[in-house]
Amino acid sequence: FFLLSGAANRDIAAKSTREVLRGSLRLVLLAWICQIAGAVLALVLGRVPLDAGSVITTLFRPIVVGYDWSTAVIWFLVSLAVVRPIVHALTARRSAVAVGLAVLALGLGGWALVDPAIDDLQQVRTWVLGALFFALGGWMARDRRRLPPPLLGAGLLVAAVALAPLNLGCRWSPAEVCGLTVLDGRAAVVMVGGYYGNLPLALVTAILGAVGAWSVAAGLAGVRPIGARLAGLGRASLDLFLLNGFVLVFVGPVAASIGLATAGGPAFHGLWVVGAMPLHVGL
Repeated sequence: FFLLSGAANRDIAAKSTREVLRGSLRLVLLAWICQIAGAVLALVLGRVPLDAGSVITTLFRPIVVGYDWSTAVIWFLVSLAVVRPIVHALTARRSAVAVGLAVLALGLGGWALVDPAIDDLQQVRTWVLGALFFALGGWMARDRRRLPPPLLGAGLLVAAVALAPLNLGCRWSPAEVCGLTVLDGRAAVVMVGGYYGNLPLALVTAILGAVGAWSVAAGLAGVRPIGARLAGLGRASLDLFLLNGFVLVFVGPVAASIGLATAGGPAFHGLWVVGAMPLHVGL
């Protein structure tokens, strides 16, 4: 999403600071609207106690701290709202103050990446990689020859899938295992939580996977008769992304509560993907 957002904003350096900040403000407001909608739905469904303290915390705490959103996907909007002015300041270079603030923000983000004791306020652990991929997307979109052909893109995707299991969760060590408590000791890259595991491997895998996926998608967009329909889904990707948060939070647990996930195993997850795709498109 950061890569494609950068591609969609490839001319961000030509925009005024006011225009960029106004766009970021719209993203923050959209995040707040989605947060309130998800929180109200959770309250209506009885997932949150109806005492005043719990209601206020559920509705407004995520807005203040920038995490624990009612639908998990909202984190991206908050991070993107910060990443856009960072990249604008560093590429436009119109103000020494703006450049200094951008460098300071990246410094804070880098510090948070290597120090787990720092709170992930406003998704600070996503700022560095978010800015990197946003800038990369803009650079690639300014000359489409920089995008690999689809066949090479498919190879990049295969390489990303092959490398991903090698990330055992430790920030610098490639051999030690540093699992996550929330995953019963298993390792995984979870950007929303600021978990990248082995940072160099996570970066390489992300570049291969994101660029590969973009390359394959660009190739499919030219295939008739499905290309135009797929391109339409691509243009609606932000809407689908936000809907996905609600489906994950409010529909997924229903299946888990009746034991389908356990009983069906891998077959259930295949059916879930097949069923979720038309559900998202329909919504």
